[in-house]
Amino acid sequence: MVLECVCPAVILKGEVVMAPKELAAYFGTPEKPECHMLYNVSTMVNLWGALASRDTRLLKAQLDALHALPGNCWFVNYLRCHDDIGWGLDEAAENRLDIDPQKHKEYLKGFDYHCGHNFKTYSDICTSIFGAGGAAISAEALRRFSDTYGEDMADVLVSYKNTDFNLV
Repeated sequence: MVLECVCPAVILKGEVVMAPKELAAYFGTPEKPECHMLYNVSTMVNLWGALASRDTRLLKAQLDALHALPGNCWFVNYLRCHDDIGWGLDEAAENRLDIDPQKHKEYLKGFDYHCGHNFKTYSDICTSIFGAGGAAISAEALRRFSDTYGEDMADVLVSYKNTDFNLV
């Protein structure tokens, strides 16, 4: 309430990874708003899943649930970001639609893909900023990773070094 009096143009934006039916509480009420809009993590996951699998059933079920929320619930939607590493899919909805949750996640992209993406991104950034020193930092990070998780896992990370993640 104070914020709306002092600086009425401010919009409070939040992020919650929950089922749509539980999101309304974060908005408050039209008379006493708490959050004006939320990042819509569930829609992002289901939108990407629909594009990747060409199956819109989960997206439709999720959007139907969102449309049932009160009118003061506003969302920021986006296609992909770091949040899809967790694949916060609604497993109950997947089961109702006869979609195997684990196989669906594996189909969309395995965890190794995201680890490889992170390693390549950080390696590329480090090298572009620090040159040979950045390449040495990346090599040391990979060595430590290998020491902790094994050479096979390190090889998985390295296997993504030529992947263009902007096209995948």
